[in-house]
Amino acid sequence: MRRRIFQAGGCTFHRNGFGGEGEWGAVTVHSSSRFSVVSLAVVVTVPPPPNADQNTYLSARNALICCASSVLFNGRCEVKHKKKGGRKLTTIPTGHEVQAAMLRRRCVRVAASGAVPGGSAVTVTYALANASRTVTSRGQFNPIHAFTEQSISSEKRATNEKEFEVMITNPGPLRVAYSPDYLDWLYRAYRSKLKYTDERKKAEEVFKGLLLTNQGVEKGPDAAAALPGAPPPGQTLRPRNSVRRQAGEAQRAAAQTKLDALAKQQGLLDLFERQPQFPAIHIDKAGRFHVVELFKEMVLDRAWKPEEVWDKALLYRAILAERQASYPASYRYILDTVQEVNLAPRGSNNGDTGSSSSSSTVAADSSNESARGIVGESTLIIPREDDYMYFVYLVRRYYIDNAVEGHVVLRCHRQPNASELLFSHPPPKDEQEVLQSLYRPGSATATQGKDSSTKALDGAGTASKDRHSGVATVGRPRPPSSYPPIEALWRCEENEALLRVLVFGELNLLVSENPFARFPKAQAYLTRPSASAAMPGAAGSSLEGAGSYGGAQQQRRGGSHRAFGSDTGVSLSSVIAEKRGHLLAPLSRNVAMMIDSRANDVRRLQQRYEREDTASFQKMLRGSAQVEGNPGLYSAYSDWSYFNPRTVRAEERDALSRKTVAALKAYDDASRDIYRVGFEEAEARSSARPVEGVNNAPSYVPTLPHFVALVKKDPYVSFLSHVALPEVYNTASHAGAGASEKHQLEKLVVQLARALYRTALEFHKQPLRRVNRQKVQVAASLLDRFVMEGWRVHCVERPSSEGVRDMARRLSAYVPFEGRILDESGFPTDARVEDYERWMAAPSV
Repeated sequence: MRRRIFQAGGCTFHRNGFGGEGEWGAVTVHSSSRFSVVSLAVVVTVPPPPNADQNTYLSARNALICCASSVLFNGRCEVKHKKKGGRKLTTIPTGHEVQAAMLRRRCVRVAASGAVPGGSAVTVTYALANASRTVTSRGQFNPIHAFTEQSISSEKRATNEKEFEVMITNPGPLRVAYSPDYLDWLYRAYRSKLKYTDERKKAEEVFKGLLLTNQGVEKGPDAAAALPGAPPPGQTLRPRNSVRRQAGEAQRAAAQTKLDALAKQQGLLDLFERQPQFPAIHIDKAGRFHVVELFKEMVLDRAWKPEEVWDKALLYRAILAERQASYPASYRYILDTVQEVNLAPRGSNNGDTGSSSSSSTVAADSSNESARGIVGESTLIIPREDDYMYFVYLVRRYYIDNAVEGHVVLRCHRQPNASELLFSHPPPKDEQEVLQSLYRPGSATATQGKDSSTKALDGAGTASKDRHSGVATVGRPRPPSSYPPIEALWRCEENEALLRVLVFGELNLLVSENPFARFPKAQAYLTRPSASAAMPGAAGSSLEGAGSYGGAQQQRRGGSHRAFGSDTGVSLSSVIAEKRGHLLAPLSRNVAMMIDSRANDVRRLQQRYEREDTASFQKMLRGSAQVEGNPGLYSAYSDWSYFNPRTVRAEERDALSRKTVAALKAYDDASRDIYRVGFEEAEARSSARPVEGVNNAPSYVPTLPHFVALVKKDPYVSFLSHVALPEVYNTASHAGAGASEKHQLEKLVVQLARALYRTALEFHKQPLRRVNRQKVQVAASLLDRFVMEGWRVHCVERPSSEGVRDMARRLSAYVPFEGRILDESGFPTDARVEDYERWMAAPSV
């Protein structure tokens, strides 16, 4: 029984309804990641253990949940015992160390807070501490851990590295192991955090309250100016009850909080560059409940299909089993768990049939489904050993030792051209050598679970002997064709070891490397959209895509047409009708049949363009003279570097730098409200011209395009320009005879507009006003003469068609531009000279 109480930051606190007392015992942490491999959202809850002794119940009731990511997590949880009413209670003090690792693509954003059951009140320790930070630079240690007030207070500080290691030790279900280099790096960041905290405390003591005013009243004005760290002359603090000062302080505090968070992210990027020094997250102290909750949030909720989860679990088991010699003694617990994974022995069928006569049919069907990439559901509750040996084959053939390369292999291994996509540098191991070592009797014991029967070992040895004795080569193992239901992975006790291996791999097998350095041909396939993929609702998509897009949904009007000549899939006309929506008229049946008859041609063009695009893209990635000559073409593709951690980190640094500069500007802008404005500033501000909007001139300020539009929108000028005057297509033949009439009209329009613009711009100058007005009259008379002559020739005497003459008759009489009184938008005489003087005056500040 859990009831949500409130949310704070990135955490959701729940209340457990057991024991008669509402103790706070759960925290939910949500996060997301754009990188398809790395994603984490941790939910850890401690339920009341039934039928447990008093100490176990008390520790479970008051346990503080510690969440961790694959990047880092550590904290401190001190447990003290007090006597109250004859009962021994376990309490957790308010000084729990909480830290957060924030990164968008390549890392995982995790925010954690501690909930302290202190009677009826709940103390939440926030992740960000108030510390002054600047823009990061190379060699600067940024505080990636948000050390709370307890760790940076004078009486609780760590004076040496040993005390610091004790302070950040995490006794929870997720144990964090630190390397010496990592501890040294983190201790330097902690020392720099203490240094800047002390400096901020001194500055706050100087600037707090009206300290400057009080000093000036008591000891004279000279004493206030001599204070250390005093603001410069002219910046006087506003009174403490000033609303503007309170708003400015709030803005400055918000900007400082953002600077702290950005500095922490910069520090995390600095640490990510030193990836080999990352801490390892051990789950040896985590119970089954913790592992199940971690699995649900980290893997299950982020998987598209159940077979992806099973593939990843078996791949992680194969990686750990093959690389167990490279792990130190501290990883012995997970290596023992790898050996305890239960697998169905070889020769066990799917369980879909009970008779031996139909077993061959089922095997043939499963092999066909595996070849088509369709994974069925088995009646077994544990995966088969044949499926596991397939992933051992992948690990040995492609030298996979981490989850990033494993992700690339999992995305490509079911494709028809998997051998081409997974061609690696160095090249893959010889297939026959891998297969012979895979089915050798001595090597089967290294990767086989303790639970497998000896019959399976004997069968494997016999099969391998038969294969080696014959001349034929060893057959390649097929991809898994069926898996148990996904619920069996976390509900069945037989799969607990495999579940622990999966969670451990998600936390520790992620590395900082570019997988496409090893698999260059898989890059274009994984990072470019594919037209041949069965996208939902695409033309010619499979029946599976049809069910996901429109098959299970109610068909709209006009969307019920099927493909012409086919009874499967979603037709192109139905997709078009779905995109058109319900507001447009539905497609008729004959139109839908015409569209569907060309669907195959459209599909063929899509595949052709996709092949050409992939070929050119791979050519560009390999590097050529075209790339060297046009580097902008290479950098124009941003998705090719999505899996490249160096590029991702560079993009993250640029984004963080921009955010940091914006936060620094907001911090500086807040000082305008904290300090008073001097007399000169106030006088200059009051004398400034009022402006509409922000830094925008009024709409009546003269501009040349304004007057060009004013002249062009005249009915006669517009009619001549767009309708009456003949169109000249061959300008070269008429170049000797002079410019065309349209060009002459355009020239006269711009000439009049420029004269009007100059008149309005200098209207407040008395000596130039009459001269500019005469220039306007001359330009207007020239335009009037051209318009009247063109109207007589092209609209009355020799029109291009009778329609032009009829349209010209409907226009009213022509009003000449010469002597025309302009309206307000054209700066007429009804605007006073004082208005122009005010509008055209130079700014006073």
